[in-house]
Amino acid sequence: MPMKNDYWKDPINAFVNETSACVELLTKDGFWAQAVMVVYSAIDQLAWLSSGAKEVRVSPDDFKAWVAAYMTGAWTPADIYVGRCAALHQRMSGQLTQGQLAQGQRDVMFSTPAGHVATVRVRRGSDPEPLVVEFRDFMEAFVKAGRAFNLELELEKNSERKRLAHHRAAAWLRLMPTGEPVYGP
Repeated sequence: MPMKNDYWKDPINAFVNETSACVELLTKDGFWAQAVMVVYSAIDQLAWLSSGAKEVRVSPDDFKAWVAAYMTGAWTPADIYVGRCAALHQRMSGQLTQGQLAQGQRDVMFSTPAGHVATVRVRRGSDPEPLVVEFRDFMEAFVKAGRAFNLELELEKNSERKRLAHHRAAAWLRLMPTGEPVYGP
């Protein structure tokens, strides 16, 4: 069932809400790895919006800056970025590059309410202990971060960054099969 959001008035919150709903559907049926990928992809999108960049790709620095600014938890921005790369590019099998190993990057493992772990297995340099994150905490941090980012933009009255971010977010959402009109203002 499509969500009833006013994409053109509040596209970032609509994006966060629909991402949360998607993750809920995936985890309900035990698709934990896919849920992890959805959250990482959504962080990528919000980081791109935050950067205000004209480029169509988010940079590693943009991603880590967004996590540092909005998404607090038991992780560092580098932890989340390494987990993102493993999940999105290495199909959850994870092999860190030599440079990442030299920097002491660590495994990120997600503990689920069912007690299972959706693992992004990336080798750790000198520290064999993985970072274990409750998936529920990670998801809650994502939702809070998305809302904080949106609030920050709302306080930027008439800024180009706000206009661009809202336009891009609304454009993503209008491409989805929501039953809403395809074209907006």
